[in-house]
Amino acid sequence: AYTLSTTAGVTTVTGPDGTDTLTNVERLQFADGFYDLTGAPIVNTVNGTPNADTLVGTAGVDAINGGDGDDVITGGTGNDAIDGGAGTDTAVFAGLASAYTVATNGGTTTVTGPDGVDTLTNVERLRFDDAVLIVGAGGGQYFAGTANADTLTGTAFNDQIEGGAGADIIDGAAGNDTIDGGDGDDVITGGAGSDTINGGAGNDTAAFAVGGVSYTVTSSGGTVIVTSSDGVDSLSNIERLRFAGVELAVSALGGITLIGANAGETLNGAATNDRLYGFGGNDTLNGGDGDDVLAGGAGTDVLNGGAGNDTADYSGAAAGVTARIDTQSASNDGDGGTDTFTSIENITGSAFNDLLVGNAGNNILSGGLGRDVIIAGAGDDTISGGGDVPNELYGGTGNDTYIVEHRSDSIVENVGEGYDTIRSSLFQVNMAANIEELIYTGTGAFTGVGNAQANTIRGGALRDVLIGGGGNDILYGGAGAANELYGGAGDDTYMLDVADTIIEGAGDGVDTVMTATLTAYNLGANIENLTYTGTGNFIAGGNVLNNVLTGGIGNDILRGRGGNDTLIGGGGNDTADYSLAAAAVTARLDTGTASNDGDGGVDTFQSIENLTGSAFNDLLIGNSGNNVLSGGAGRDVIIGGAGDDTINGGADVPNELYGGTGNDTYIVEHRSDSIIELAGEGVDTVLTALFQVNLSANVENLTYTGTGTFTGVGNAIGNTIRGGTQRDVLLGLGGNDILIGGTGAANELYGGEGDDYYILQVADTVIEAAGAGSDTVDARISTYTLGANIENLIYGGSGNFTGTGNSLNNLIVGGAGNDILRGGGGNDTIQGGSGNDTVLLAGIASQYTITVEGMGYRVVDNTAGRDGSLLLTSIETLRFSDGSTQTLTPPVPGAPEAQALTGKDIYGDHFVLPDLADDLFVLPTLTGDKEVEAEPQTLPTLAADKTLEVGPQVLPAVSGDKVVEAGPQVQPVSHDDFLVSGGGEPWVLPGLPDEDVFGSDFVKLPTVALWSDDPLVIQGPHGPQLLQAEYLPDSVSAHDPWA
Repeated sequence: AYTLSTTAGVTTVTGPDGTDTLTNVERLQFADGFYDLTGAPIVNTVNGTPNADTLVGTAGVDAINGGDGDDVITGGTGNDAIDGGAGTDTAVFAGLASAYTVATNGGTTTVTGPDGVDTLTNVERLRFDDAVLIVGAGGGQYFAGTANADTLTGTAFNDQIEGGAGADIIDGAAGNDTIDGGDGDDVITGGAGSDTINGGAGNDTAAFAVGGVSYTVTSSGGTVIVTSSDGVDSLSNIERLRFAGVELAVSALGGITLIGANAGETLNGAATNDRLYGFGGNDTLNGGDGDDVLAGGAGTDVLNGGAGNDTADYSGAAAGVTARIDTQSASNDGDGGTDTFTSIENITGSAFNDLLVGNAGNNILSGGLGRDVIIAGAGDDTISGGGDVPNELYGGTGNDTYIVEHRSDSIVENVGEGYDTIRSSLFQVNMAANIEELIYTGTGAFTGVGNAQANTIRGGALRDVLIGGGGNDILYGGAGAANELYGGAGDDTYMLDVADTIIEGAGDGVDTVMTATLTAYNLGANIENLTYTGTGNFIAGGNVLNNVLTGGIGNDILRGRGGNDTLIGGGGNDTADYSLAAAAVTARLDTGTASNDGDGGVDTFQSIENLTGSAFNDLLIGNSGNNVLSGGAGRDVIIGGAGDDTINGGADVPNELYGGTGNDTYIVEHRSDSIIELAGEGVDTVLTALFQVNLSANVENLTYTGTGTFTGVGNAIGNTIRGGTQRDVLLGLGGNDILIGGTGAANELYGGEGDDYYILQVADTVIEAAGAGSDTVDARISTYTLGANIENLIYGGSGNFTGTGNSLNNLIVGGAGNDILRGGGGNDTIQGGSGNDTVLLAGIASQYTITVEGMGYRVVDNTAGRDGSLLLTSIETLRFSDGSTQTLTPPVPGAPEAQALTGKDIYGDHFVLPDLADDLFVLPTLTGDKEVEAEPQTLPTLAADKTLEVGPQVLPAVSGDKVVEAGPQVQPVSHDDFLVSGGGEPWVLPGLPDEDVFGSDFVKLPTVALWSDDPLVIQGPHGPQLLQAEYLPDSVSAHDPWA
C-alpha cells in the first residue's frame, strides 16, 4: 500500500495517508512488520525456554528457536526460519495439508504454502488443519488418541500412532509404523511393513491377518519378533497374539511359533517347545524335539510331534472333534478334515462337544468348552472336561488326575484302577467312588467330601469343611481359620496348620492329629493320638482315652490327662507333665512308668528326661540322666538318682529332696525343705529366692536368686555362697569357702574356719577370727584395706587399684592398671602386675636396705615394727614417707657361676647344641671319670645388634684313658647380641665311638653364657641325652628350665 523512494539521503513514502518526506530516518514500522531504509526486511527473533513452549511468530520474517522441550511453534505469515531444538517439536500451519508443498533435504525441511516459504530444522512434526505429518516419513502421519476408547487408522506411509488411555483399536495400515497403545486393553494391528508396537499398560493384543502370509514368532527378553513376508514386527508389552481364531498367550511362548499361510504347507519346528498352526489346506506339521503344540486347522493334516511331550490342538475348530491317541488319528477335526497323528501324547479339544480318547501312555486330555466325553485309558493321565457344562470323564487304569471345573462332572473310576486325584477350585466337590485324593486349588472357602474309601483331602487358605466319610482318611485343613474336619469311620489322620475343630464320633477308629506348625495342642474328644512333626518346642495335651503323645526334636512337654497313655519325647529335653492331674502322682524315669498318673491311669515313658508333679503329694524318681524334677504343690518326695539333676519341691509345704550322685541343683522355695545329700555325691547347688537358707550337709553351693535382702549360711564343707542386689549376710562356717556379696550395700561376710575367699563388688564388711585359716579378699573395687585376720589381697578388676594390707604377713597382688600398694606391717609379698605400680613405705629411703632377689627386690625396713621385710616383683616405684621416690628397674640376671651337672655317661659320636635365643642361660660343666682338656676359646666382645658366627668346634677322637678338657666359651653379655655357631651349624664333638658309650671316657663341655630361658638339649644320633640340671639365675632360687 506504500511506495518508497530514496534520493540523496531523502526518502519519500507515498501511501493512503499522503506523501511523506523523511531524512535521518533508519527504520520504518508498518502494521505487518518493520523495514529498514537499506531495503532489507527486519527479522524478528523469538527464543524459547528449556521447557515445552508454545511460540508464535509475527506477520513478518521470524527466526524462532524452540530450545529444549517438546515445543509447538507457529511461524505465521512471512518467510520464517524455525529451529525446534531438542525434544519432539511441532510446526503449525493454517489450512489443509494439500495447500502446502513439503520438501526435505538432509536435516532441513522446506514448507511452501500460502503464508510463505518456511525453513525448518530439528522439527519432527508438521500440523495442518486436517493432518499431522511426520518429518522425513515420506508422508507418514502422527495420530494421537484421547483418554477414551479410540479407533485410529494409519496411512500407507510410516506413521506414528499413540492411543493414549482407554481400550483403543489401532490399525497402522501399510508402512513401517511406530504404535504405542498407551493405557487400557488395546487391540493393535500393525499391517504391512516392519512395525514397532508397544502395547503399554493393560492387557494388550497384537492381531495379524491369516491367509497368503506365513509367520514365524520368536520371543526373547520381553520382546516378541513376528517375521513374515510383510515385514518384521517388534512387539513389547503385548500379552496376547491373535491369528484369525487362534489366540496365543505371550507368556506361554517357549520356542518358535509358526503360522501357516492357510494354503497347505509343511511347517518344521526346532528342538525347542514350538507351536505350529497350519490353518487351511492339507498341512504337514513336524514338531521336532521339544514339547510341541500342533494345530492343523481345516484340511486333512499330518501331525508329527517328534520327540518330547506333544499336543494336538483343536481349540480353534469350528465344531466338535473326535480324536483318538490310541488310533493316532482324528476322524473328525471339527473343520471337515481327518488328521493323522505320529508321536502325539496329548489332545486339546474344541469349544464344542468332543470325544477324546487316550492310549496306554501318560496323556493330557483337555476337553475345553462343550459337553465332552474323555476316555483316558491306561497310564497316569491328566483329564480336564472344562467348566461350562458337565462332562463324562473316564480315567481308566493308572494314577489319574482330574481337573474338575464343573461340579456335576461325571467321573468314572473302577476299583483297583490306581491312585486317582481330583484338583479343583470349585467351592464344593464330592468325591466320586474309587477316587483317593482331593486337592483344593482355589482361593476361597471350600467344602470337600470324601467317599467310602481311604481319602486324602487338602483344603486351602480360607475356611475349609472337610468330611472324610468311610475309610482311613487324611485331612489337611490348610492355613484358613476355623476349619472343620470330620474324619468319620476309620483310623483318620488330621494334619493341622492352625487350631482346627475336629469332630470324631465315639468308636470311629483310632485317630491321630499331626502338626508341624502349632506350638501347643490339646486333643479333642474321641481322638487317640497326637504327633508333633516340627522342629521347635511343643506342648501336647491328651484326653481321657489311652493316648499316644509323640514329641519332636525340640524340648517338648507331654500331658497325658487320664487313660493309660504312652508319652514319647523324641529328640530334645522332654517332660512328662502331671500339673493338671486330679490326685497325687507316682512317676519314675528309672522304670519308664507312672504307676499312678493322678487320673486313674498308668503311663509309659519313652525318651522322657523330666517330670512335673501335681498339686498333691507326689513321688518323683529320676534316672541316671540329667533330670529336671518339679514337684509342684503338695508334700513331695523327689529322688534324683545319678546324673546332674535339677530338683524343685514347690513352695507350699516342706518337701523331701534326694539328689543322689551327680552335680545336682536344688530350687528351694520352702525354707523347711529337707535336702539329703551324702558325702562324695557331687558338687551340689541350692538356688533360692527365700530371705534365708541354711545349707544342708554335703551341699556345696548356695546362690540367691531373689531381689531382697538375704542371709545365706554354709555348712562344715567348702561352700560357694552368692548374694544378690540388696544387703546380704553370708556365713561360710567350716571349710574353705568362697563368699560373693553381690552388688548390695553393707554386706557382711563371715568366712569362719578354713581358707576362705571373698569376692567383693562393693565395700563389704569381712569378718574373720584369728587363726581361722589363710584368707583372701578378691577386690573388684578401686580401693580396699584388709581387715583383721585376713592374709591376702588380690585386685580382680581392670583399672587402677589402691590396696593396703594389715599387720599380718600379706600377699598383695595388683592388676593391669597403675596400682598403689602398701604392706601395712608384717613381712609382705607384693606383686604389682602389669602397669606402672608403686609401693608406699612408712620411712625414708636411708632406713631401708634394698637388694635384688630373684626377679624382684627385697626391701628390708631397718626400723622394727614398721614395714618389715618386703619381697617385691613387678614394682616400678618406691615412695617414701617424705615424698621421695626410687625407681626400680627389672633385675637383669648377672653372669652366674657355672653350676656342675652330673648324670649318665654320654653315648654317641657327636653332640648338637640348639639355636640360642634371648635370655641368659648357663650350660654347666659335665664331669665324669675321665676328662679331656683343651685350651680355652675366647670370643670377642660384640657391639649392640651384631651377630657373631662361630664355625664347628671339633675335638679330637677320644680313646683309652686320654683326657681332653675344653676351656670355657665366653660370650660377652650385651642386649640384642646373640651367638650363632657355624652359621647355623651345630657345635660338633666327633670321634666318640659307640663302644665307648658306657665306658670310662667323658667329655667336659665348655661353660657358655647364652640368652635363653628355654631348655638346652644335647642331641646324639640316637636321640636327646638324658641330663639332670639346675638353673640358678642369681644364686638365690632354683629354676628348672625343663619344667
